Amino acid sequence: MYKLEPIAANSAIVYITSPDPITATGVIQRLAAHLDRTFTDQLTDYVPANRSLLLQFDSPQHCRLQALNAAISQFLDHADETPDTVSRLHEVPVLYDGEDLDPVAQQTGLSVNEIIELHSGRVYTVVAVGFLPGFAYLSGLHKSLRLPRQITPRARVPQGSLAIAEEYSGVYPQASPGGWHLLGRVPVPLVFPFTNLKPGESPNRFAVGDKVKFRAITGADYAALGGRRCE
Repeated sequence: MYKLEPIAANSAIVYITSPDPITATGVIQRLAAHLDRTFTDQLTDYVPANRSLLLQFDSPQHCRLQALNAAISQFLDHADETPDTVSRLHEVPVLYDGEDLDPVAQQTGLSVNEIIELHSGRVYTVVAVGFLPGFAYLSGLHKSLRLPRQITPRARVPQGSLAIAEEYSGVYPQASPGGWHLLGRVPVPLVFPFTNLKPGESPNRFAVGDKVKFRAITGADYAALGGRRCE
C-alpha cells in the first residue's frame, strides 16, 4: 500500500498506492499526524501532496528508513481505527463566465447551464497544493466534465480564474501561463499577505484535505465582493 524512498541525506518520501486520490489524501493526512507524533523531536517539516508525503528530518542520523518503515507499518496496521483529521469546508463564490464555457459545451455535448450545474453541484477535496503558491488541485470533478489539458496553453491566465482539466478543478491564485479550460472567475483571494498572518497561520486559503464547494453568483455579486474586471 506504500513505498518509501530516500531523496536526500535527511529527507525521504512516502508514496501511497491507493488508486483513489481522495482515499490516498485521507491516509496521507493521518499518516503525517502519526509520524509527527512519533518523531516529534526529529521531524522538522512534512509536505503532504497527491498520494505522497515528503518528510524532512533535522539530521541524516534521524532519517532512518528502518525506523520509518516500522512507524508507517504500525500506522497502516491500525489505519481503520485512526480517526480522520478534521477538514474545513470552503464555500467559494464564482462567476461562471469563462471564455472556455462554449468550447467545453461543444466537447462534452452539454449546455452551458448543465456545465455550471454539474460543476457547482460537487464537493471537491484538496489533494495537493503546488504549481503556483496557493494553487489547489481539487479532486471530484464530474466525469462528464473531464477533458485533457489544452494542446496550446495560454501565455497568461488571469488571477482568480476557475479552470478544469482531467479530473481536477483549480483556481489560479495569480496570473500565470496555463493550459486548463476556463469556466469562470473567483472574486476572493486564495493567498494572504504574510503581514496579515498570525504566527503559525498558512498564507494559503486551502490546505490538503480541505473540502471546497463552489457557489454560482451574478456579475453584480462579483463586483460587490471586490472582483476585478478580467484583464
